[in-house]
Amino acid sequence: MGTVVQHKEKPRRLFTIAAHPRRKLLRVTLQGFFTVEEVGAFARAAQEAVAGMGCRTGDWVHICDISEMKLQSQEVAEAFTRFINTPERRSRKLAIVTGQSPVRMQIKRVLARPDAGVFKTALEAERWVSESETLENRMRA
Repeated sequence: MGTVVQHKEKPRRLFTIAAHPRRKLLRVTLQGFFTVEEVGAFARAAQEAVAGMGCRTGDWVHICDISEMKLQSQEVAEAFTRFINTPERRSRKLAIVTGQSPVRMQIKRVLARPDAGVFKTALEAERWVSESETLENRMRA
């Protein structure tokens, strides 16, 4: 009889989500290579975070850092595209941070939103999102 060796793979940490209710900001980091199922898990977690802030569609801003993400398969790219372009899940603004990642070109091809921007640095994305907050605060005053 042979020896059975069990390999316990460490759970992969593909995404982090931080909700900032006071600013109505969702800050997400995506990294690595996803499966379609993992895109679904991310989408559910993101929706829960938005709901936890008490936000409705278009009532929040989203900064998503994909600078450590790998080029995705066509299936996975399509799953992300459906998620970010679904009207019921839309943020008021979507800032995507790509760094120098090759994913930059992939995201530009699938991003079909006039309220979205692609940035090389988190600072640029933060400034862009903050510009809208400042304008809205001035309009309310």
